[in-house]
Amino acid sequence: MTETRSADKTRQLPPILEAKDISASYGAYKALFGVTISLPGSPGTEGSSLALVGPNGAGKTTLLRVISGLLRPTAGSVKLKSKEITSTSAWQRARMLLVHVPEEKAIFSSLSVSENIELRVKEILPHGRAIQAIDEVYDRFPKLSERRKQVAGTLSGGEQRLLALAPLFVIKPEVVLVDELSLGLSPGVLADMYEVLKRLRSQGTSMIIVDQSEERATSFAGSAVSLEKGRIASA
Repeated sequence: MTETRSADKTRQLPPILEAKDISASYGAYKALFGVTISLPGSPGTEGSSLALVGPNGAGKTTLLRVISGLLRPTAGSVKLKSKEITSTSAWQRARMLLVHVPEEKAIFSSLSVSENIELRVKEILPHGRAIQAIDEVYDRFPKLSERRKQVAGTLSGGEQRLLALAPLFVIKPEVVLVDELSLGLSPGVLADMYEVLKRLRSQGTSMIIVDQSEERATSFAGSAVSLEKGRIASA
Protein backbone atom coordinates (compact mmCIF):
# COMPACT_ATOMS: atom_id res chain seq x y z
CA MET A 1 0.00 0.00 0.00
CA THR A 2 2.87 2.37 0.81
CA GLU A 3 4.40 1.73 -2.59
CA THR A 4 1.12 2.61 -4.31
CA ARG A 5 0.88 5.93 -2.49
CA SER A 6 4.50 6.71 -3.39
CA ALA A 7 3.83 5.91 -7.06
CA ASP A 8 0.74 8.13 -7.04
CA LYS A 9 2.80 10.98 -5.62
CA THR A 10 5.40 10.51 -8.37
CA ARG A 11 2.75 10.62 -11.10
CA GLN A 12 1.46 13.92 -9.70
CA LEU A 13 4.79 15.66 -10.21
CA PRO A 14 4.67 18.17 -13.07
CA PRO A 15 6.80 17.25 -16.08
CA ILE A 16 10.21 18.86 -16.21
CA LEU A 17 9.80 19.21 -19.98
CA GLU A 18 6.69 19.18 -22.15
CA ALA A 19 6.35 19.51 -25.92
CA LYS A 20 2.65 19.79 -26.73
CA ASP A 21 0.85 19.47 -30.08
CA ILE A 22 4.07 20.09 -32.01
CA SER A 23 3.87 20.45 -35.78
CA ALA A 24 6.93 21.38 -37.81
CA SER A 25 7.98 21.75 -41.42
CA TYR A 26 11.02 22.21 -43.61
CA GLY A 27 9.60 24.50 -46.26
CA ALA A 28 6.75 22.64 -47.94
CA TYR A 29 7.73 19.33 -46.33
CA LYS A 30 5.72 18.60 -43.17
CA ALA A 31 7.79 16.64 -40.68
CA LEU A 32 5.69 16.58 -37.48
CA PHE A 33 1.94 16.48 -36.99
CA GLY A 34 0.63 17.40 -33.54
CA VAL A 35 3.18 15.45 -31.48
CA THR A 36 2.99 15.61 -27.69
CA ILE A 37 5.61 14.19 -25.32
CA SER A 38 6.55 14.92 -21.73
CA LEU A 39 9.55 14.14 -19.58
CA PRO A 40 8.37 13.41 -16.05
CA GLY A 41 9.65 15.20 -13.01
CA SER A 42 11.79 13.19 -10.64
CA PRO A 43 10.95 12.85 -6.93
CA GLY A 44 14.57 12.13 -5.93
CA THR A 45 18.08 13.24 -6.77
CA GLU A 46 18.26 11.21 -9.98
CA GLY A 47 16.95 12.68 -13.22
CA SER A 48 14.25 11.08 -15.35
CA SER A 49 14.74 9.77 -18.87
CA LEU A 50 12.77 8.97 -22.00
CA ALA A 51 13.72 7.12 -25.18
CA LEU A 52 12.42 8.52 -28.45
CA VAL A 53 12.31 5.70 -31.00
CA GLY A 54 11.10 5.00 -34.51
CA PRO A 55 12.42 4.39 -38.04
CA ASN A 56 14.60 6.81 -39.98
CA GLY A 57 12.54 9.76 -41.15
CA ALA A 58 10.00 9.39 -38.34
CA GLY A 59 10.66 12.90 -37.01
CA LYS A 60 12.81 12.14 -33.96
CA THR A 61 15.62 14.56 -34.80
CA THR A 62 13.12 17.22 -35.87
CA LEU A 63 11.36 16.99 -32.51
CA LEU A 64 14.64 17.43 -30.64
CA ARG A 65 15.46 20.44 -32.82
CA VAL A 66 12.11 22.00 -31.95
CA ILE A 67 12.60 21.35 -28.24
CA SER A 68 16.09 22.89 -28.22
CA GLY A 69 15.02 25.92 -30.29
CA LEU A 70 16.96 25.11 -33.44
CA LEU A 71 13.72 24.83 -35.40
CA ARG A 72 10.62 26.95 -34.83
CA PRO A 73 7.42 24.85 -34.81
CA THR A 74 4.50 25.76 -37.04
CA ALA A 75 2.18 24.89 -34.15
CA GLY A 76 2.40 23.78 -30.54
CA SER A 77 4.32 24.78 -27.44
CA VAL A 78 7.39 23.82 -25.40
CA LYS A 79 7.62 24.21 -21.63
CA LEU A 80 10.62 23.72 -19.35
CA LYS A 81 9.76 23.33 -15.66
CA SER A 82 6.25 24.65 -16.46
CA LYS A 83 7.69 27.79 -18.08
CA GLU A 84 6.69 28.58 -21.66
CA ILE A 85 9.85 28.72 -23.81
CA THR A 86 8.42 28.29 -27.32
CA SER A 87 9.49 31.76 -28.44
CA THR A 88 12.95 31.74 -26.81
CA SER A 89 16.06 31.24 -28.93
CA ALA A 90 18.32 28.18 -28.85
CA TRP A 91 21.09 30.01 -26.96
CA GLN A 92 18.59 31.25 -24.37
CA ARG A 93 17.39 27.70 -23.82
CA ALA A 94 20.98 26.56 -23.40
CA ARG A 95 21.42 29.23 -20.71
CA MET A 96 18.28 27.81 -19.09
CA LEU A 97 20.18 24.49 -18.94
CA LEU A 98 18.30 22.78 -21.77
CA VAL A 99 21.24 21.33 -23.70
CA HIS A 100 21.21 19.61 -27.10
CA VAL A 101 23.88 17.09 -28.16
CA PRO A 102 23.05 16.71 -31.86
CA GLU A 103 23.70 13.79 -34.19
CA GLU A 104 26.20 15.89 -36.15
CA LYS A 105 28.37 18.89 -35.24
CA ALA A 106 28.28 18.03 -31.55
CA ILE A 107 31.92 19.16 -31.46
CA PHE A 108 34.09 21.55 -33.47
CA SER A 109 36.30 19.11 -35.35
CA SER A 110 38.91 21.70 -36.38
CA LEU A 111 39.50 22.88 -32.80
CA SER A 112 41.49 21.17 -30.09
CA VAL A 113 39.98 19.13 -27.28
CA SER A 114 40.66 21.94 -24.80
CA GLU A 115 39.12 24.58 -27.07
CA ASN A 116 35.96 22.49 -27.45
CA ILE A 117 35.59 22.09 -23.70
CA GLU A 118 36.25 25.75 -23.01
CA LEU A 119 33.71 26.89 -25.60
CA ARG A 120 30.96 24.66 -24.27
CA VAL A 121 31.56 25.49 -20.61
CA LYS A 122 32.07 29.24 -21.06
CA GLU A 123 28.96 29.43 -23.25
CA ILE A 124 26.78 28.57 -20.27
CA LEU A 125 28.63 29.12 -17.00
CA PRO A 126 29.78 32.51 -15.65
CA HIS A 127 33.48 33.22 -16.22
CA GLY A 128 34.65 32.69 -12.65
CA ARG A 129 32.89 29.34 -12.34
CA ALA A 130 33.89 28.24 -15.86
CA ILE A 131 37.64 28.22 -15.15
CA GLN A 132 37.24 25.86 -12.20
CA ALA A 133 34.69 23.77 -14.08
CA ILE A 134 37.07 23.12 -16.97
CA ASP A 135 39.61 21.64 -14.56
CA GLU A 136 36.84 19.45 -13.11
CA VAL A 137 36.13 18.03 -16.59
CA TYR A 138 39.76 16.94 -16.89
CA ASP A 139 39.70 15.45 -13.39
CA ARG A 140 36.64 13.38 -14.26
CA PHE A 141 37.88 12.29 -17.68
CA PRO A 142 41.67 11.78 -17.68
CA LYS A 143 41.54 10.52 -21.27
CA LEU A 144 40.45 13.97 -22.44
CA SER A 145 43.11 15.60 -20.26
CA GLU A 146 45.76 13.52 -22.02
CA ARG A 147 44.47 14.76 -25.39
CA ARG A 148 43.99 18.45 -24.56
CA LYS A 149 46.05 19.67 -27.51
CA GLN A 150 44.80 17.09 -30.00
CA VAL A 151 42.55 18.25 -32.85
CA ALA A 152 39.08 17.01 -31.97
CA GLY A 153 38.38 15.72 -35.48
CA THR A 154 41.23 13.22 -35.16
CA LEU A 155 39.69 11.55 -32.11
CA SER A 156 37.92 8.21 -32.43
CA GLY A 157 34.12 8.20 -32.70
CA GLY A 158 33.77 7.24 -29.05
CA GLU A 159 36.21 9.90 -27.91
CA GLN A 160 34.33 12.54 -29.89
CA ARG A 161 31.07 11.51 -28.24
CA LEU A 162 32.80 11.63 -24.85
CA LEU A 163 34.09 15.13 -25.66
CA ALA A 164 30.53 16.23 -26.42
CA LEU A 165 29.15 14.77 -23.20
CA ALA A 166 31.92 15.44 -20.67
CA PRO A 167 31.29 19.20 -20.18
CA LEU A 168 27.71 18.40 -19.14
CA PHE A 169 28.98 17.04 -15.82
CA VAL A 170 30.02 20.53 -14.74
CA ILE A 171 27.28 22.45 -16.59
CA LYS A 172 24.70 20.22 -14.85
CA PRO A 173 21.80 20.70 -17.29
CA GLU A 174 18.19 20.42 -16.23
CA VAL A 175 17.56 18.45 -19.44
CA VAL A 176 19.89 17.08 -22.11
CA LEU A 177 18.74 15.93 -25.55
CA VAL A 178 21.04 13.28 -27.06
CA ASP A 179 20.51 12.49 -30.73
CA GLU A 180 21.66 9.19 -32.33
CA LEU A 181 24.01 8.19 -29.54
CA SER A 182 25.13 4.96 -31.21
CA LEU A 183 25.94 6.45 -34.62
CA GLY A 184 29.32 5.09 -35.74
CA LEU A 185 30.13 3.48 -32.39
CA SER A 186 31.05 -0.12 -31.68
CA PRO A 187 28.87 -2.00 -29.15
CA GLY A 188 31.60 -1.79 -26.50
CA VAL A 189 32.10 1.96 -26.90
CA LEU A 190 28.32 2.49 -26.95
CA ALA A 191 28.05 0.66 -23.63
CA ASP A 192 30.66 3.06 -22.23
CA MET A 193 28.64 6.06 -23.45
CA TYR A 194 25.53 4.76 -21.70
CA GLU A 195 27.56 4.47 -18.52
CA VAL A 196 28.52 8.13 -18.93
CA LEU A 197 24.84 9.04 -19.34
CA LYS A 198 23.95 6.95 -16.31
CA ARG A 199 26.45 8.90 -14.23
CA LEU A 200 25.06 12.16 -15.57
CA ARG A 201 21.50 11.12 -14.77
CA SER A 202 22.53 10.13 -11.23
CA GLN A 203 23.55 13.72 -10.50
CA GLY A 204 20.10 15.03 -11.41
CA THR A 205 20.04 15.65 -15.17
CA SER A 206 16.95 14.43 -17.01
CA MET A 207 17.30 13.35 -20.62
CA ILE A 208 15.69 12.35 -23.87
CA ILE A 209 17.66 9.76 -25.86
CA VAL A 210 17.40 9.04 -29.57
CA ASP A 211 19.34 5.95 -30.62
CA GLN A 212 19.35 3.52 -33.55
CA SER A 213 19.59 0.78 -30.92
CA GLU A 214 15.97 1.03 -29.76
CA GLU A 215 16.25 -1.87 -27.34
CA ARG A 216 19.25 -0.38 -25.55
CA ALA A 217 17.75 3.12 -25.43
CA THR A 218 14.43 1.86 -24.07
CA SER A 219 16.17 -0.36 -21.52
CA PHE A 220 18.24 2.59 -20.32
CA ALA A 221 15.35 5.05 -20.13
CA GLY A 222 12.71 2.69 -18.79
CA SER A 223 10.03 4.25 -20.99
CA ALA A 224 9.75 5.17 -24.66
CA VAL A 225 7.67 7.09 -27.16
CA SER A 226 7.61 5.81 -30.73
CA LEU A 227 7.26 8.11 -33.72
CA GLU A 228 6.19 7.05 -37.21
CA LYS A 229 5.81 9.40 -40.17
CA GLY A 230 5.80 12.44 -37.91
CA ARG A 231 3.14 11.17 -35.53
CA ILE A 232 3.00 9.28 -32.24
CA ALA A 233 2.84 5.57 -33.00
CA SER A 234 2.83 4.37 -29.40
CA ALA A 235 3.79 5.60 -25.95
